[in-house]
Amino acid sequence: MNENRSFEDIFSSLQKLAEMREQEEGFFRRNPKTKCVCGRNDLISQQSEEFIDNEDLESNQTKEPIYIQKNQLNFKFAVCPACNPRIDCKMCEGTGHRFLNKVHVYETDDGETEEHLVEELSPNSCACMHTEHLVNLLNNADIPCKYMDADFINIKDEHLNPNQEKKLTENIQKIHLFCKQVAIKKLDIYDKDLKYFVTLFGPVGSGKTLLAISALKMLIIDFGFSGKFVDFQFLLNQLKAEYEQNKSGEEILKKLRNVDILVIDELGKGRNENEWQLEKLDDLINSRYNARKVTILTTNYLPPMYKYEEKEIPRNPNRETSNYWGQEINNGKNQNIPIHESFWNQTLLERLGARMYERIYEVSEFIDFTGLPSFRKHIGKSFLNIYSSNQT
Repeated sequence: MNENRSFEDIFSSLQKLAEMREQEEGFFRRNPKTKCVCGRNDLISQQSEEFIDNEDLESNQTKEPIYIQKNQLNFKFAVCPACNPRIDCKMCEGTGHRFLNKVHVYETDDGETEEHLVEELSPNSCACMHTEHLVNLLNNADIPCKYMDADFINIKDEHLNPNQEKKLTENIQKIHLFCKQVAIKKLDIYDKDLKYFVTLFGPVGSGKTLLAISALKMLIIDFGFSGKFVDFQFLLNQLKAEYEQNKSGEEILKKLRNVDILVIDELGKGRNENEWQLEKLDDLINSRYNARKVTILTTNYLPPMYKYEEKEIPRNPNRETSNYWGQEINNGKNQNIPIHESFWNQTLLERLGARMYERIYEVSEFIDFTGLPSFRKHIGKSFLNIYSSNQT
């Protein structure tokens, strides 16, 4: 700030800051008719009525007031208008900005030293902006709309038998523990045993993507990490488009290299990879490997020591096996839907190559989903049963 500014200039600046504060305070002033849309107030009210112990009540009071805002064009994360921490913030009076008092010393024309106490604006620096910061991180993570409400407690298990339910529960506990360990040890570069990759492998529809995104959201909301979700095939298609335009793909890959948490879904998927695309992918994996950045992978391809059971593999119609959906179709003939996927008989090592696989293997915790049935198939089968019953 210019030390020779006149008193009138300083007063005018302070007046503008006051007007800005008054406008924002009016905008964020609590409206008694505003409805809670994040469920936070309802949970607290319900627990109070049911006399839940203070520890449980406190855990829900600390729940971030974030909800999924839906409109005709898209879905996005947003701060609940009724529970926004800015509404009742005494520090910034609802503006989100802090006004810091600073003393400016300057010399007058007479050679004397004078002091003026001046308020300087520090935009979006108040602690009440924390939730809005998390919302920005979530919206920048590119989480698919289908999985925006993903949470460890939302995972379905009604289609599982007791052994399968136990395995899924153990997998949830493993990745939940992984997230906490990563948060605690993230800055401990001397911990050589720290696994900072996690690979969820197994059949389609078994819950891998849901768990991966649940972990991503947990690391963003609970610990404030930045994150990105990317589909493997979509990434390859983006790189292919870059290649065809004689571009390096660096703009795409730079964001994925630098983000705190990266989820790569369906690793190994696709049929038309060329050498240039795989080199770029290898560069991405190697970069995160060297930088010890947390990376969550999901894949249908298994490590070499695992294999799918024969009964899990859908066969072509000319081979004897049961129908994939468990339905009799084609005039009662029990035929199979053709499934042409390389992951039934090709390992993750074969799919990625030794260089990429060995890096993943060294620093990754592997979580096994083999033997867990497809929830999508369960939903599809239920639909077919309902449809068939309506036709009779």
